[in-house]
Amino acid sequence: MRVAVRNIRVPPGEPRFYLLARADAGSNLDVRYNLRVRTEMAKPGGAAGDMEPNDDAQHANPLADGTVQGYLGRGDVDVYRYTAAEPLELDIEAAPPERVDLKMEVIREPDGLLLVRADSGKRQEPERLPNLAAPAGSLLIRLSASKSDGNNDEPYRLTVVSRRPEPGAEREPNGTSASATPIPPGGAGNGLLYPKGDVDFWQAPASPDGEGNVAVTATGIAGVTV
Repeated sequence: MRVAVRNIRVPPGEPRFYLLARADAGSNLDVRYNLRVRTEMAKPGGAAGDMEPNDDAQHANPLADGTVQGYLGRGDVDVYRYTAAEPLELDIEAAPPERVDLKMEVIREPDGLLLVRADSGKRQEPERLPNLAAPAGSLLIRLSASKSDGNNDEPYRLTVVSRRPEPGAEREPNGTSASATPIPPGGAGNGLLYPKGDVDFWQAPASPDGEGNVAVTATGIAGVTV
């Protein structure tokens, strides 16, 4: 069985590093294993993508708008940190390679609160988190594969697109009344019902005297029963 680890981060000025090979089970005195090491220059500045180890917040790789690539071997976890100087809305998509069912989680810093999880796609299907509210500060994006999946030869692609929040635009996560997206008096809102089973809560102001009628109209979406 082939074992591979890619994109290992070596600190500048480090004279050497060590590779440890061992057998978890069995033995063979007739056939030798082969070990191959390939070095690459790190990309100067900006987000370099998947650089191991990056399986926790302490070793998270920096992430900016655009697309980066990485590899998820069996049991591997990759963590990225996206930092916003001002409140933004993010569209995040993680497209896995063959033989990988990928899961994506977004975690708030510094308290480690899980904001949202995307795990609706099957193997080779992308996971997408649209309209994600990113407050000023840092968010962690955590990618992982199921225990039986992994692909060390073909990369996944992680894409982030940001924009300034627009009045009336839905902002995820808003699946509870406590996280409802506000809508201005007499205003209109718009959003996405994605993935399947998504629920959006909106918060609208009542009349000043607590009396009166309220009219609400929701326009349907082709192929979706609202």
